[in-house]
Amino acid sequence: MARISPFNYTDNSAHRRQDSEKMYTRSSTKHNDHVQPINHDENIINAAEELADLFSSLGRASKTGRKNDNSYSDTGSEILEENADEKIYTIMTRVAKSQNSASILNFARQLFSNDWDLMQALRELLLSKNLSEFLKKKIKKAIDDLMKFSDLKKLNSSANVGDVAKRFSQCTNNNGLSAKELRDSYLKYLDYELPAIFIYQDWIDVYGFSNRKIMLSFILTALISDMKSTEPGIHSHEFGPLSARIIDARTLNSLDNKLIVNFNNSAYSSTTKNSKAALNAEGVLNIYLMGLINPGELVTAYGGFFNDFSSKRAIRQQATVVQLIRRTFDVTPDYLYARSDCHEKFYSFLTSVQQSLYIKEVALFKVAGKYV
Repeated sequence: MARISPFNYTDNSAHRRQDSEKMYTRSSTKHNDHVQPINHDENIINAAEELADLFSSLGRASKTGRKNDNSYSDTGSEILEENADEKIYTIMTRVAKSQNSASILNFARQLFSNDWDLMQALRELLLSKNLSEFLKKKIKKAIDDLMKFSDLKKLNSSANVGDVAKRFSQCTNNNGLSAKELRDSYLKYLDYELPAIFIYQDWIDVYGFSNRKIMLSFILTALISDMKSTEPGIHSHEFGPLSARIIDARTLNSLDNKLIVNFNNSAYSSTTKNSKAALNAEGVLNIYLMGLINPGELVTAYGGFFNDFSSKRAIRQQATVVQLIRRTFDVTPDYLYARSDCHEKFYSFLTSVQQSLYIKEVALFKVAGKYV
């Protein structure tokens, strides 16, 4: 396969010496590069348009006819594992004690969970002057075994999106997402066979409410990088489903944004301290997403939100929040729901809550002579 050439350890010695020099300076320089911040809203729009153009062009050009775009070329060879140099040294100290290539590979896997990182680490060991040719033969055999038994699709995808993951990590450092986490999230996305709503909810559960847009922006960009590479990690027949799910996630994010923006601009949110405003917004989004995934749990989700926040608000403000969710519900396409019956159940719940709040508001008006 085309990508095997970067793993060739029998030629390009001058290039490998340069790689060796880079290895020992990696830790001291990787955080000093000047990086431009990423506008995720703009990136999502541009990436979605490029993805659509790219997918449509696949029908007009064969795989062999595609060319790599310079901005998505097959770089990404840098190891993303944390403390890589120290771990490579640890492997080197164990090589002499290892009986065969299998034991080298088994030990190295404990330090490098990603096979692309592991491949690069083993190649680095071949450059060491402290290892004999006999030991290097063991390492070469370990590399051969790794190539033989690895998931080559994930190996290619790991290489194709490495630079993208690194760039996003550097530009979103305050969000605590490492390049390795971002790359792993893309590999996880490739294994998904679930509707976009589950993927979107997983991003929030795993990476946090505040990082959901970053995850969408990154996955879109990574998918394009993988598809445009000389040797994609995904097959052409997978492009359609993978693209459809991420575009659905983009639609969901647009609805999410409108809901949260409207909520933040509402009278409910304007009287809330900043420290609690985000929690309130997350609670509102949780109710909305629960309606798309599992409306049977809406009573519990809304009850928790009501007890924590809404019960302290005037009924009219509570009704405003429910109305905002209702407006988002009204423009949510059916294909975003996890099941066909979710739409009707979500509708019934919102109608019931609105009727309940209306009855309370009318009752209080009769008692107090005014709206509360």
